Amino acid sequence: MIQFMLQFRARQLFRYMQEIGLLRVIVLLIAITIFLPRLALELWMKNPYYLAWFWGFILASIHFKRPDHHFLKRLGVRWQWLFCVEYSILSLTFIIIFAYKHYWVVSLSLLLEGLVLPFIPQLSVRHRVYKKIHWWDSKTFWSPLHFEWISGVRQRFPYLATLWLLGVVFCAFAPVAPIITFLLTLVAVQFYLLCEPKEMVEIFKCSAHRFVQWKIAQTLRLFGLLNAPFWIGFLIFNPTYWFVLPAVGFVSTLLLTLAVVLKYASYTPNEDLSHNNTLMTMAIMFCFLPPFSFLVNIFWVIRYYRRAINNMQDYLS
Repeated sequence: MIQFMLQFRARQLFRYMQEIGLLRVIVLLIAITIFLPRLALELWMKNPYYLAWFWGFILASIHFKRPDHHFLKRLGVRWQWLFCVEYSILSLTFIIIFAYKHYWVVSLSLLLEGLVLPFIPQLSVRHRVYKKIHWWDSKTFWSPLHFEWISGVRQRFPYLATLWLLGVVFCAFAPVAPIITFLLTLVAVQFYLLCEPKEMVEIFKCSAHRFVQWKIAQTLRLFGLLNAPFWIGFLIFNPTYWFVLPAVGFVSTLLLTLAVVLKYASYTPNEDLSHNNTLMTMAIMFCFLPPFSFLVNIFWVIRYYRRAINNMQDYLS
């Protein structure tokens, strides 16, 4: 069984590498090699417990978002024990480092998380089908043309509402508004992973240039309106840090624009573009790597904007 699972994971990895392409794989590995150790070191230097919390959150996110436990269960695989092994291997480096530095409680906590997480039940597909209808699932203040935002906000309303309220309530504290804006950016780029039917594109009856430009402009406008309340509070209470607003706004604009053009560069009616997450992950990393690495994101925006124009001409001509 162990040999079978190793072969199964190897095939999955190989197919994933084929989907994203050799060049992107190389760039992603280089970015991860530079970004993750630097991030881990910065968190360790500030407070070793920050690093433990960060990795614990990442591990929990992996567990609650992975959909393969149903498939493994049908194969007769004891997937809980398999996940225990996988999570323990992923956490092994951190467990050893914390143990070497005599942070025994943290080391033990990470080990226990890897062993306990697999036995925490996930939300089943059946529960999703019969999901309770909340008021935010039927109310919207936006035009149906902004269907990405309507659908995205409805699916993540409790999380988005919590972040937004935290931003408004604690906007007087300088770090809050930039952090909340960045987190909202990470959520918003996920709105552009599902392609709409062809009919929803054809109703625009305009050129491909105008269509893509309108999508970008409306995305940035809606995001700006979402963030405006706590940024106004930030500027009122922290006027000396005004320069943070254009810096964070530039990063968010770059990532959101890339998400839009990347979607329409790969647009196929009703297609799920989850594989775009790889490039978006790389783009996020390039925003925090050494100086001028963000220029790669600008290059990608220009490149995929042109591809989006060429691709959408087939549907809007």
